[in-house]
Amino acid sequence: MPALRIRPSPSPIFLSGISKPVSYPFTRLYSTSSLFTFASLSRARREEGKMAPIERVTMFKIPKQEDREKVLEGYRHMKKTAVKDGKPYILTCEAGEAADEPRAQGWNLVNKSTFASKADMDFYDQECQAHAQFKQLVIPVKTDLMTVWYESATRDSML
Repeated sequence: MPALRIRPSPSPIFLSGISKPVSYPFTRLYSTSSLFTFASLSRARREEGKMAPIERVTMFKIPKQEDREKVLEGYRHMKKTAVKDGKPYILTCEAGEAADEPRAQGWNLVNKSTFASKADMDFYDQECQAHAQFKQLVIPVKTDLMTVWYESATRDSML
């Protein structure tokens, strides 16, 4: 394995709430044999046109067990019926009940979906008929919902 050298990053890092750029001295790692830039991996992939898939995690608080079972069945159905331009576009759609433990903080059903692009995720949110039908199932039974998404910076197939 080649030795790694740490060098200062020439590009500034912008932090939320700070109006001017802040440079951190050790934001890039350079290998002696090849360049490896972890801090700007997502930006580099975008510049090369090699975007990582979008990972989306949604957590629900659904009090009744029978309603959680209906929502899981809704995910199974949506996974089969969600199409864009007549073709399936959701790369993965996994859902299950969260473990009943203090760290769950009341979130009891979790979904993780993978999309090839942000555009596909936006289609899912705004235009997908299967997702629109699914939301009609969930809205009356949930007491809370949280969704986050990210572009993986550590997926092996993208490095």
